[in-house]
Amino acid sequence: MMEVILQFDEGIPDACPPVDAEDTDCIVFRAITELPISADHFKSWVKAKLPNAKQHECRHWGLSVWTTMEAVEHARGINTVMRSSYIAAAQLSQGDGLIKATPTRPQPKHHTLWCDINANMPAKFTVVLEPEIEGNDHVGY
Repeated sequence: MMEVILQFDEGIPDACPPVDAEDTDCIVFRAITELPISADHFKSWVKAKLPNAKQHECRHWGLSVWTTMEAVEHARGINTVMRSSYIAAAQLSQGDGLIKATPTRPQPKHHTLWCDINANMPAKFTVVLEPEIEGNDHVGY
């Protein structure tokens, strides 16, 4: 099997993604604030220049994703932004990036995805759930 060389955003900290992150050979779900799905939906906190983004924190260079519908439903149950967003899914392949489980107390099944800069993420994702509530006036996620 040929080794895949992944490329990540310029400026990403050393040792990021972490060495225990795995190949993206899985289904992932992501919250999308509005349609159509675009490259802006796949910017990390750092690249989107969100106010809380910390350049030195590896997870801020990745994307929040979930790997099961059960995890998405849990996140929607506790997070207004998730309920007011579309949920898109993609079957990712080796070479699309790296993924790691990054659980938090409120979201034990949360994952972080670090996308290869050459992966066309918008083309891979399809909406699987409509927003549950009105008001998608939040930027980023």
